[in-house]
Amino acid sequence: MKRNSSKVIRWGLIVTIVLGTLFIMGGFIVKETKDDLDSQNKQFLNEIAILNANAIEKMVNQELDKIAAISNIAGGIDEFSIEKIMEILCMEADRSKFKRLGFIELNGTVHATDGFGFDANDREYFRLALEGKSSVSEQVIDKTDGKAINVYATPYYWNDELKGVIIATNLPVVFSDLINTSTFSGFGYSYIIDTTGNIIAHSGMADNFVAGLNLFTLIEEAGNDQNIISELKYDIVNHKNGVIEYRYNDQDLMATFVTSNINDWIVVSVVPKFVVMDYANRLILRNFVSILISILLFSVLLLSTVFMDYRNKKKLEKLAYIDPLLNCNNINKFRILVKDKLANYKSDLYMVRIDVDNFKMINDMYGYSEGDFVLFEMNKLISKILTNEDLYCHESGDNFMCLVKRNSDDEVIAMGTEFRNSFKEELNKGSKQYKVNFTTGVYKIPVNEKDVGLIMDRATMAHQMAKQQESERKFSFYIEKMRKNAISEKEIENVMYEALHMNEFHAYIQPKINIETGKMVGAEALVRWIKDGKVITPIDFIPLFEKNGFIVNIDMFILEEVCKMQRDWLSRGITPLPISVNQSKALIYGEGYVKRLEEIIKKYDLPPHLVELELLETIIHENIDEFGKICSELRSKGFLVCVDDFGSGYSSFNLLKDIEADVLKVDREFLTDAENSKRAEFILSNIVSLAKGLKMSVVVEGVETIEQVNLLKQLSCYIAQGFYYAKPMPKAEFEELLTK
Repeated sequence: MKRNSSKVIRWGLIVTIVLGTLFIMGGFIVKETKDDLDSQNKQFLNEIAILNANAIEKMVNQELDKIAAISNIAGGIDEFSIEKIMEILCMEADRSKFKRLGFIELNGTVHATDGFGFDANDREYFRLALEGKSSVSEQVIDKTDGKAINVYATPYYWNDELKGVIIATNLPVVFSDLINTSTFSGFGYSYIIDTTGNIIAHSGMADNFVAGLNLFTLIEEAGNDQNIISELKYDIVNHKNGVIEYRYNDQDLMATFVTSNINDWIVVSVVPKFVVMDYANRLILRNFVSILISILLFSVLLLSTVFMDYRNKKKLEKLAYIDPLLNCNNINKFRILVKDKLANYKSDLYMVRIDVDNFKMINDMYGYSEGDFVLFEMNKLISKILTNEDLYCHESGDNFMCLVKRNSDDEVIAMGTEFRNSFKEELNKGSKQYKVNFTTGVYKIPVNEKDVGLIMDRATMAHQMAKQQESERKFSFYIEKMRKNAISEKEIENVMYEALHMNEFHAYIQPKINIETGKMVGAEALVRWIKDGKVITPIDFIPLFEKNGFIVNIDMFILEEVCKMQRDWLSRGITPLPISVNQSKALIYGEGYVKRLEEIIKKYDLPPHLVELELLETIIHENIDEFGKICSELRSKGFLVCVDDFGSGYSSFNLLKDIEADVLKVDREFLTDAENSKRAEFILSNIVSLAKGLKMSVVVEGVETIEQVNLLKQLSCYIAQGFYYAKPMPKAEFEELLTK
């Protein structure tokens, strides 16, 4: 009896100690969790406000850039005329999202695209623009419809003389759309206010929003402590960021406020406190239950080594066959399952490879958590769309492989369409700010084909071919030509280094001509591959070299060949002309690019201005800040910088604002379009005028007819390159022209 009693006492002590420990730990966890969550939520709210403030600043600057670009276009007219300016503004208004565009004369008279006019002399944005400053106004009332608007203004110059101001108006709802980000399960929301508390915009705001609401007044009328309101006003007036707690509409609220760089506007992010507390209580309970479960599991594990062995075995199997991120089959398990499936099916099987376009950009711009979200959604939708007869796996990164049984190619295409549409719906539900496109490669498995590796390789070939498509919907079935192309590319890769060593690559020169004098003013060096007496066209090897990186070797080879020519001519008393060489993205953004160029120039003792570096506009857009630094360094060393294929990308005119270059080479499509379109001719004319105003030479390539030459003369563009004058030629032929 005593023995049983002692056991009861011992277990009683153990239970008491365990319960006491749990009680103490629970109290500590409750306090620490509440404190941590309170701090984290304040920090999270503050980060949301900061992100919104940055987004507002970025959007306003972009809008100002737009009207600055419009002002630059209007500034290129031959003769100052308000009528011509308004024609341009009306044309831009039709394709822009501004409510209206307008021009303000120096005397304050406003001419608007919708016919509404007024005197702007008492407007702050007008005064700032006359001082040469672009700005956005505080909220004002549109006299035409009584709605709140903001006015963007930028100075207008003609022949470097201030002639007026270009304005554009927008509804504040654009700011609402910007801050309308769902937070705290949809309970969080945001305001934009000015320093006096007037509400400029709030998330969920409608187009018919009328100005007049004041956040300070709303908080005060809700019966909050005056000290809270006074402290809030003081912090906002003194540009201090902070956190407040107050009541509104019978709710306790927590809010953070951050001052933006636009008109000292303040972004306020708000969340009901009950949302935070509900989450805290759930987390506390979950942690407490976790501790209890951990103790129980620990006890069980101590008593069961057999169970541990079983667990370890399962864990090893999971590591070998289960994807650790998505908890689905990995490639190893997939290969085994596919092999088994092929043994039981004779036809109607397709191997599908799918991945996300520019997945790295999503990770870089939005964080790895967003990248993981995309992968989880892909995994969820694939498992939902596929049938019980189908298989799939997460291969690696953003790549998924699927083995599906479908009755026709059309059914496979329909499956891909369903996947893309469903994914788009999920993004819309989550209010995501980015767009996701997919690339899909499909291989229809022939009867009795059992080689899993070959089947997956064929699907990969189709996928690689789809990647090359210029489309949001990149989808391709495998065809035998893909295998032949892959073999051909492999054959080229096997001989490309030897071909360079054996001098099979040659620099051909195409002259640039002054169309007024007929004299050469420069040239461009182009690569040609001559193997066994046959010319391999650049289209057959340049794309491959750009893909595998060998283009860097070719670029450096052509550059050195040009330097050899220039040095040879100088040594023989022949006056050389600047020769341009193409520079690839891989070379430009490679380590030590400028230093490599300097070393070659010094090696041949050449003046740097004899080498002109042609850089594709599309390459520049990919990393404009980094390129701006490289461009400045190149020009400081004496090299000539040419923007090639100008007009082939978006925001081409903005590019001229950010990048200083010596030469503008206009995309040949502009010339072709200008022959048949007055609009295109007008744009080309303005490009020429704008370039000249920026002290840049203009070269038009692809000139093939006398009609095109005459058109360029009309547009005062006098440097041309194309087959009308000369095709690319070997050094000897070019030298003969040069000496003449």
